[in-house]
Amino acid sequence: MGARGDDAERDHELVRDALRGDQAAVDTFMDRMRCVPRMLAAKNRRYGNPLQVNELEDAIQETLAAVWRKLETYDGRASLETWARRFAFFEFLMALKRRRGLPSPLLHQPLGEAEASTAGGDYSASDFEPLLATLQSLEPGIAEVITLKHFEDLSFPQLAKRLGIPSGTLKTRYYRGLRELRRRLGRQKDSGDGRAR
Repeated sequence: MGARGDDAERDHELVRDALRGDQAAVDTFMDRMRCVPRMLAAKNRRYGNPLQVNELEDAIQETLAAVWRKLETYDGRASLETWARRFAFFEFLMALKRRRGLPSPLLHQPLGEAEASTAGGDYSASDFEPLLATLQSLEPGIAEVITLKHFEDLSFPQLAKRLGIPSGTLKTRYYRGLRELRRRLGRQKDSGDGRAR
């Protein structure tokens, strides 16, 4: 098993220990989740600081609560930080919706019709659950590229530097992942079943 696989197994073990109530594991997990405030603050800055300090704090708390509630679903296929980033992305969207609606740049990112289709009216956490669950079901390398590209607004050269993967390979993973997301989400919509397969 390579270094990345070893890290994933360590993360999975950490989560299992935390869920069993091991206090050292819980403390380590919470220390790792210090990434959440940084993620949300960075996203807020990139969009011109639409969230006030108290709104950002609320989004941070909602993200941490969601991560903890769903922790038993963590399967170790992505790092804890990458996994948590998906929840942070959703809570950022929800905070913007509560405040004044989604900013147009977010709606025009190519993550697909699944994001934009819910942006025109009221929506709740359940509207994004199929997207998040489907994203989580993709190959970890593909899910990581999509998540980083959309949450951190990284270009392909920036992603290549961050992940140590050639830009062409990243583009292939990214567009293949988007096609697969759309296919799976379309299948769910056609079947009338919001659960990810």
